[in-house]
Amino acid sequence: MSEIKAHCERVSDVRLLARMQMIASGNERWRRLSRQELAIDAAVMGMPPLNPDRCYIIARAGPAHEGERRAFEVRDFAVSAARTSVLLIGHAYDLPLGGAEPSP
Repeated sequence: MSEIKAHCERVSDVRLLARMQMIASGNERWRRLSRQELAIDAAVMGMPPLNPDRCYIIARAGPAHEGERRAFEVRDFAVSAARTSVLLIGHAYDLPLGGAEPSP
């Protein structure tokens, strides 16, 4: 777990494949919003109800007034001296748009 946490804390890039997985997940509304705008808010270790032993990418789709947030479980990283990239995203979880931000 400490290796996953170390990678999670250093994520600096979300690859195109992972972004496409994010867009394709969820319902039609999420897909429409994420095609308009998809912003990565954070890479964090999970907190209840998410698994605390897993790394998640928190993403926001759409404009602020009608957007949605989701947490995506990270399944794989690409690590080099220059950056740590997210390659593969697993399940997506709905998150409230407002509310508390996940803490690392």
